[in-house]
Amino acid sequence: MFDYKSAMESGHAFNKIVAMRLESEGISAEVPEFSFAQSKEEIKEYTLNDKDIIVGNQVIEVKSRNLNFSDNPESFPYDDLIIDTVSGYEAKDPKPIAYVMVSQNTGGMFVFPTAFSKSWRVERKYDRYRKHEDNFYLAPKELARPFSQLVNKLKDTNV
Repeated sequence: MFDYKSAMESGHAFNKIVAMRLESEGISAEVPEFSFAQSKEEIKEYTLNDKDIIVGNQVIEVKSRNLNFSDNPESFPYDDLIIDTVSGYEAKDPKPIAYVMVSQNTGGMFVFPTAFSKSWRVERKYDRYRKHEDNFYLAPKELARPFSQLVNKLKDTNV
């Protein structure tokens, strides 16, 4: 049985790691306090309002993966990456400016700017952890950018 709370706590820990890296680059990054939907009714509200990292008035989403890769997107072991569920992304308001992919094994990080979202494709996949099918946005790793590009964008916008 998939342990949602444990997965959410683990994800929150990676949010803090990414925020610390942004802070080390001189960018003020806020990780909202950990909270967890206690019922199915709360999940929709949680999805709408949950933000991984807030930088000024911009949101950054974090996705950690149990795979080995570095800060170089080309090091990712597959040609395509799952960005998010379609329903999860579409429910977000405001939309995140980027998704940061983090290796749980190496600490490597790279970024998918959501400016490229028109190039994402939808694929129905079985989530073996949650034991159900869902529609996911996938993107070719060629659309990924080094973490430094996110840092530069944030610095250029004076966030």
